Amino acid sequence: MITKKDFVDYVANTNGISKRQAAEEVTRVFDAIGDILVEGAEDLRTSFGTFVIQEVAETKRKYTFGANKGEEYIVPAHKRIAFKAAGPIRAELKK
Repeated sequence: MITKKDFVDYVANTNGISKRQAAEEVTRVFDAIGDILVEGAEDLRTSFGTFVIQEVAETKRKYTFGANKGEEYIVPAHKRIAFKAAGPIRAELKK
């Protein structure tokens, strides 16, 4: 698993900048992606893939353990973010 720290280290090393500068840039990019999606964009296309907002319908589930095991509860309708890698990345991953 790659952590944000690992990612920042990679960006710093490959671009010849300090870890502090890399951390600021990485944070700016991810904040911008989040802001664009929260502001209502249905999708955000980048060179490495597409972030898409998906509507998830209300569903009924049952507790699988604990004191409420077997009882139904409702998961309300909500939105979630999905990511689909761009073609070149998908092709590399299939190798």
